[in-house]
Amino acid sequence: MLSELESAGASSVATSLAAGGDEPVASAQAQLAGVRNQSLEPAQRALEGFRIAASTAAPSAHAQARAVDDAGTNARTAMQRGDLSPAQSHQVQQALEQLGNALVDGKLSPSLDASLRDNLYDLATADAGGPRFDGALAQMTRAAQGLEPGAATHSAPLPPPRTSSVARDDSGKALPPLCSTFDFGHGDAKTTSAQYLLALQARTASTGAIAPQDLAKSKTILFQDYGYPMAGTRLASDQLSALSASARVGSPGTADYAARVAHRDAVREHAKASLRGNLDDTNVTPDYLASMKDFAGSTPERRAARFDFYSKIEVTSRAGARAVDVTRGDRTIKVSFAPDVSGWANAAGVPTADALRKTDFAVYEKAIDAAFATPGMTGFTINGAWRPAPSDVTAMGMTPSSHNEGSLHITSWAVDINAITYADAQGQKWTYDINNAPEDGTAAYQRVPDSHPSRYETTTDRDNAVYQAFYDNFYAQKGTERELFDPWQMWADHGTYAGHPDNSPTVLSISNNDFLHHNHLHLAIKPPPSH
Repeated sequence: MLSELESAGASSVATSLAAGGDEPVASAQAQLAGVRNQSLEPAQRALEGFRIAASTAAPSAHAQARAVDDAGTNARTAMQRGDLSPAQSHQVQQALEQLGNALVDGKLSPSLDASLRDNLYDLATADAGGPRFDGALAQMTRAAQGLEPGAATHSAPLPPPRTSSVARDDSGKALPPLCSTFDFGHGDAKTTSAQYLLALQARTASTGAIAPQDLAKSKTILFQDYGYPMAGTRLASDQLSALSASARVGSPGTADYAARVAHRDAVREHAKASLRGNLDDTNVTPDYLASMKDFAGSTPERRAARFDFYSKIEVTSRAGARAVDVTRGDRTIKVSFAPDVSGWANAAGVPTADALRKTDFAVYEKAIDAAFATPGMTGFTINGAWRPAPSDVTAMGMTPSSHNEGSLHITSWAVDINAITYADAQGQKWTYDINNAPEDGTAAYQRVPDSHPSRYETTTDRDNAVYQAFYDNFYAQKGTERELFDPWQMWADHGTYAGHPDNSPTVLSISNNDFLHHNHLHLAIKPPPSH
């Protein structure tokens, strides 16, 4: 756990007041004095303060330490994040403006203490709404409020009170929120959170209502710890109709052109919001109820597996890479997520944390099962998860990618994997990048004799035994149809691929799927498994 800013105003300000004396601090103070006399907007002035303060950090050979110490970049990243709610963005902006301007005005020493640097880094890299982000934001807000008397009166406003219906018993008497009466003092987080959700589901089923505090708490637990998305994967037909209508704004010369553009943009933003898992939503939505029902109907083992996966996903780089270790017995598989794993989702307004949860857990689980079944394998990197439908993207005024409307990525049942890691018999660690097919997509396909269902391979051989075993172990799993496309071959238990006549060995090349998948493994399951 990162250190906290205890009594933030006193500890950060009093202990860091300008008494530096060493050369980096003296140089920074001189630069800050120069900024002090410039006419800058408050936000720009604050960022200059953090940029200059970053120069006082002691040199480090460790990349992680350098990333944490880079106060200038972390402040800019935090203030420019596009995945925050309006309330979060306002609070981050206000706290960092106050602290950055305090640096420029000499009220805060440029030799920032470790706690403040840690919290700046968390504001820049931690998942919005997660415990690291929320803790850092609370501490930085207190630090800003402690700078001068009266500063606290300018803090971000509290969100409006929730208006969800109050839970009542059969006599109509209001029931207290379960989260205020439930005993969280025993057991680990996995045990207590499961007990709380199960008790809440039972009480909600009997009363038909849920207290606002329980809605907020249970949504957060379901999303953060158990990986349930709080919004669907597609826009509704009426939303698409509204988007289509609002797109007709007329020519720039019309009198109400500006108003039409503003209305169109507002409708598009509303559409984007409908795809986001909004934990602040005060409504008991169908997605929330479906998540509660699935949680209550799951086995304890499956609930534990979800908790161990989602609750431990950590941001590992400022660029947004993520990773989680999954341990079974004496083996650990590291599941890594590339920084651009959800680029299309982000463009559509869906944060990475939400996009990763829109891919069904069963897909991750089967990939992990295949990895554990492969001797020597230590991990794999996912570079593509859920993405919005082309029709949704087009309706929101964006240019869609080349993926098709029926892609299993859109319906939550596919991931792309671009690398695996493994150890050889001597313990040497290796990374294998999946990119061995010809770049021009001209690989010749031939049918594998006596294969069932019909299977085609390129004449380019797979040259890594560990990767081949991982691939085959995924396909060998029982209980659901599988779909794999990679640079060498394409297997499918369903759809048009399985129905191709044996005398059409070039059909896969006709669709250009071989070229589209020349640098990654597309791993999918269909239809949804029952669990």
